[in-house]
Amino acid sequence: MPRIAWVTNVGAPYRHRVWAAMAHATELQVGLLADNEPNRRWSADLPTGVPRLRTKAVALHRGKLHLYLLRRPALHGRLDVVILPGWELPASWQLLIEAKLRRVRTVAFYESSAGSHRFATGPVAFLRRRYFRSVDAVVTVGEASTRAVLGFGVSAERVVRTDNTVDVAAIHSAAQGASVEDRRDTYICLGQLIHRKNVDGLLEAFAKLPASARLVVAGEGPEEASLRARASRLGVSDRVDFRGYVPYAQVPELLSEAATLVLASRTEVYGLVVVEALAGGLHVVVADNSGVFADVRELTGVFPAQSTPASIASAMCRSAEDWTGPVDQPTILARTPEAMADDVVRACAVARARR
Repeated sequence: MPRIAWVTNVGAPYRHRVWAAMAHATELQVGLLADNEPNRRWSADLPTGVPRLRTKAVALHRGKLHLYLLRRPALHGRLDVVILPGWELPASWQLLIEAKLRRVRTVAFYESSAGSHRFATGPVAFLRRRYFRSVDAVVTVGEASTRAVLGFGVSAERVVRTDNTVDVAAIHSAAQGASVEDRRDTYICLGQLIHRKNVDGLLEAFAKLPASARLVVAGEGPEEASLRARASRLGVSDRVDFRGYVPYAQVPELLSEAATLVLASRTEVYGLVVVEALAGGLHVVVADNSGVFADVRELTGVFPAQSTPASIASAMCRSAEDWTGPVDQPTILARTPEAMADDVVRACAVARARR
């Protein structure tokens, strides 16, 4: 079996089933650059049967930006392929150089899209192109990120597209809760309370809805106080439930309270919460500038919106009008962690076959 090391920032719980599936087909190790990050509350534990690669990194935090620098070489023993973390990390460039010196093949994992790039030209854009042309294969997670990588000049035969996913079956099973009528006018926003998430714009949109509507805001962040104040000024504070931090294991139960999830972000690299909501049978209002939009726009229960209060409010109303209950067998259930694991293993085979 191929010997693979997957190095990533932190142990995101939605990747556990992917790693567990890969461990059945490969000799997989997972390396974490940090046990956690300031804006996360995730466990550093890995799935049973997935050994941890010994990595030691220094973390540099500037606001929401987390950069990691390896303090020592990380690739130990015999390896065939290393899956690299985000290209913008110094640790990724260190791993890329270390892998080339050791003749270990490299795979980049890319979730972003051209719309979320902060630098389209200049030295940063040049380095990004250079990085992706230097690896042996790239895993992309949908239409938008695939277009972006091809735009970097990476040949199509080195790109393996997968579906960015979570444990959709488990979420679908767990997210069965309140009655249909109880949920119709209930909306949920799940994520960090930061500027780019556009929760302020969502509150403006919500204020345009009928008085029967309810909004659950689940998450924490630096904008919480200002958002509470805005809800009060808009006269909707009695209909907005600021729930605070919700552990990942409780997300399915939380989703079962609402009919519609709203992702109103001003900019969004991907937006896996949309996949989680669709797996739970919910409708979703999705900002059309998010990475996930291109991958779900044709699915049942998806209502596109621009990141303006008027557009968001219109999509929320259309969702409520169309609601007849949770979607019984969402198409998203076909996008399993096991299928994603197969695609990543295939990308590793592409990398190994490259001359």
